[in-house]
Amino acid sequence: MIIAEHQADYAMWWINQIRDGRVTAAAPTEVATKEYNEDMKAAMPQTIWATGCNSWYLDKNGLPELFPWEPVRHRELLSAPELGDFDGPAPAG
Repeated sequence: MIIAEHQADYAMWWINQIRDGRVTAAAPTEVATKEYNEDMKAAMPQTIWATGCNSWYLDKNGLPELFPWEPVRHRELLSAPELGDFDGPAPAG
């Protein structure tokens, strides 16, 4: 599968949870968000984006704003939500 398909499957999992009444809301926890962002920042030095290149992938501070890992990691992260990384998911009803 390609990256867009993994993203669509992940989104559809959540949509199905809501549609079927199993979840009404969910949001990433502050801890999970911080951990993910720290992992991304730590992975960036191993990428070409941290070599001083000039690119639209870099924010105004020169920090890369893209996924630093190989596609297999993307597939792993989106294979199934880690429900403990979310506030909620709030059960419907």
